[in-house]
Amino acid sequence: MDLAPYTGCLDCFTLEPRRPSPVGGIDREQLFNAVVYCEATAPFLYGRFEELPPTVHYRGGSRPVLERIAEQVITVDMSGTQRASALGRWVYEHVPHILLHDGALTPQARGWSEEALIEDGRAWCNEQVRIFACLCQVVNIPARMVAIHHVNRRAGHVVAEFWSGRNWAMFDVTYDVAARLDDGRCASAAEIRDHPGAARAANRAYEPAVAVFQARVPDCRRDRYYPMAFEFDRSPAAEKFAGIQIWDYPIAGDTNSPPPVD
Repeated sequence: MDLAPYTGCLDCFTLEPRRPSPVGGIDREQLFNAVVYCEATAPFLYGRFEELPPTVHYRGGSRPVLERIAEQVITVDMSGTQRASALGRWVYEHVPHILLHDGALTPQARGWSEEALIEDGRAWCNEQVRIFACLCQVVNIPARMVAIHHVNRRAGHVVAEFWSGRNWAMFDVTYDVAARLDDGRCASAAEIRDHPGAARAANRAYEPAVAVFQARVPDCRRDRYYPMAFEFDRSPAAEKFAGIQIWDYPIAGDTNSPPPVD
């Protein structure tokens, strides 16, 4: 299908171009290559993988820093979802969101590599997702970046989706959260937006995680955090996940073996 009308730095509600955030490098690239999730693009973003699951293209040895981290975190008996969750937890603990630091804020336009972000030890939400997506792909788990937009059309947040072996599963690296459904699956971002049951599962998962995050925000950052907070514990997630943009995050290589499954 022709994705051009749905691709770029667009308003998810009107599909009109919006003023880009002050970011550069790879972070700017993601803005201009993201696809808006809507009825027309749903088959491309989700449906086509039901018959042909995504694969990872990664050349072993090309990201040694990431590989060493994965070796520390992953065990052979873990399922795909357990591996992704463990990697997400590592990023949550070792590269926490920038607003949890009381030092000077880093510029959003730095466009650093994932290795440089890890060394710095702090990141904006989109940078956390970049690290997580690359770590997942190093261990052969497809992963991608998802921007979720508030119904008020002013606030936004970036999360990840990884391929669980059955579906795209959303993982929020900033809060260390996934919305697990009654059938054991982790819900996708689209399910959380579109289905009340998945939205309720997200609320249950986010409520304690948001409380923990808020308690960790230094006083000097309160003015920056609360206006951007989704506050999932105060209103239905279905009202929050009003718009979605998805960007594949491939890293170079030549490995096409099947990803691990649950």
